[in-house]
Amino acid sequence: MASVLRCRHRGRDTKVLHQEWEGSDGASNENDERGPILVLRNPRWTDDRSLQDIPIMVFTLAQWKKIDNDDLFVSAAPLGPGELGRNRNYVFALPARFSNADVDGKEEVIWDPQKESVTSVLMEG
Repeated sequence: MASVLRCRHRGRDTKVLHQEWEGSDGASNENDERGPILVLRNPRWTDDRSLQDIPIMVFTLAQWKKIDNDDLFVSAAPLGPGELGRNRNYVFALPARFSNADVDGKEEVIWDPQKESVTSVLMEG
C-alpha cells in the first residue's frame, strides 16, 4: 500500500489506504489498465484483529464504459464491480466479491442493491 490518509470522525481515527486495481481486455494476459482503490478501514481494526475493509474502486468514465461493454476485466469474478456512484469524471464501485472473505466485521457492511449504496454501520462494542 502506497499511502495512508488518517481521518477523524465522531472521535474515531479512520484510515483510508491506497491500493491499485489492474485490468485487461481478456484476450491478452497483459494488464493494460490501472486505477486507484480507496480502502476504508474499520476504526476498530488492529494488528491482532483484522476487520472487513471497504475497498472502493475508482474508474474513469471511459474505463467504466469498457467494463459495461465487457472490454475490460478487473477480476476473475463472473460479475463486474458494482457501481456506488459517479460524478462527471469518475465512477466509484465495489469489487464483485469484496465481502466474501471470512473476516470479522463483514456483517457491519451492508450492500443494499435496491438503493445501489453501501452503508457502513459502526457497531459499538
